Amino acid sequence: MDKDDIAQAVLSSLGGRENVQYNTVCMTRLRVTLVDPAIVDYQGLNEINSVLGTATRGQNGIEVVFGPRVIDGVYHAFVSLTGVQAGTDALFPMSRQESSMRIQINPPKQREPEGTSVDVPLMDEDELSMLDDLFGETEPDASGYASEKVGDARILVVNGPNINMLGMSPFKGFPITDYPSLLELCKAEAQRVGFSRCDCFQSNHEGDLIDSIQDAYGVYHALIVNPGPLTMPSPALYAAIYAVDLPTVVVNLFEPTPLSFPQLEGTPAVTHVAGKGVEGYREAIAQLADQVVA
Repeated sequence: MDKDDIAQAVLSSLGGRENVQYNTVCMTRLRVTLVDPAIVDYQGLNEINSVLGTATRGQNGIEVVFGPRVIDGVYHAFVSLTGVQAGTDALFPMSRQESSMRIQINPPKQREPEGTSVDVPLMDEDELSMLDDLFGETEPDASGYASEKVGDARILVVNGPNINMLGMSPFKGFPITDYPSLLELCKAEAQRVGFSRCDCFQSNHEGDLIDSIQDAYGVYHALIVNPGPLTMPSPALYAAIYAVDLPTVVVNLFEPTPLSFPQLEGTPAVTHVAGKGVEGYREAIAQLADQVVA
């Protein structure tokens, strides 16, 4: 199945165009706000090629989980099919207390290799592709990222609380007026300076941010983190940054207080850009490209 076929199958399982109110995208998930979630065909969704699982959020929200290589193409195809651009209602993460995750990965098919009568579980091409989307094609070196500049450099942008509210107070006046536009800026700038892939993640929950940073180990070569209001009180967040040991730029849209970066003292691998609004992302991407892009 290509991205258009996948998007069409997802839309059909969600109940068709008339059941879609809003949609947006995060690092590996298509987020959709539905008119009637009761008509969703969850079994059908989980049987679609490249769908890794689903998560329900709140009363009317659903997230369809893909690998990082698949999500962008499927999202744009989904938008083309529905004609629905990202809406403000879809950008607010829904309550975890009203959420549930349904993950279904079919077991590997049994195949009998030539020259033996022993049944050995092997994966078919679709399943291997799915694992490649999850873990990437290349093995990291001992430090978890390329120790020298590479031609296939990948960057992860992690955004903390309230960054999804761009365009609203206190973010009014920025040239970027919504979160999807910020994602487009990051991806376009990363491509311009030579990164082969740029993935973006946002959450209002500190644990999610730490998980995403830890998951970057061995997959990405550079990291941008905008912790938002977590900048001062979050030693756990900075401990995760140190643990993965990636070239990192911490971005703050506004000028931080002098005590905002106590954990960064004496850590030359981590720099920060502050007080430049969304343009700080461009500067951070350029700095990291100088370090890791061949």
